[in-house]
Amino acid sequence: MTNQNFGVGDTHSGRQTLHVKPGANRSRPPKKMQGKPHTKGPEGHEKRLRDMKVAGSNIVIHTQSGQTLTGKMVDFDKYTITIEMITDEAHPEITAAVTFYKHSVECFLLDTDK
Repeated sequence: MTNQNFGVGDTHSGRQTLHVKPGANRSRPPKKMQGKPHTKGPEGHEKRLRDMKVAGSNIVIHTQSGQTLTGKMVDFDKYTITIEMITDEAHPEITAAVTFYKHSVECFLLDTDK
C-alpha cells in the first residue's frame, strides 16, 4: 500500500502497522459528486400553477363538491393549493387563506374578470 499520508510502523512482529503521518487529513476523502441529470422545471399543471402564483392574479377553483371559489394564489405543493380569499365583499381587506387538497379540485382557471 503506497500512499503519501501513511508511513510503515514496526515490522518486528511480522505484521506491518500503518501510522498516519502528522499533518495528514485523517478523515475520509470526499466522495465525488454523483452527476445528477439536469431536471427541467415543472411541467403540465404544476407549471401553470407556478405561473399563476408568480403573476399574482386571481384564480377560480371549482371543487368536486360543487363550490366555486375565487382568490389569489398563495402557495401550492405536491398535494395542496392555498388561495387567499376575500371573505367579505364590503371589506376587501379581510381575507382568509384556504387550503385545498388537489384531489378535491375539479378544475382551476385564471380569473380574467379582475
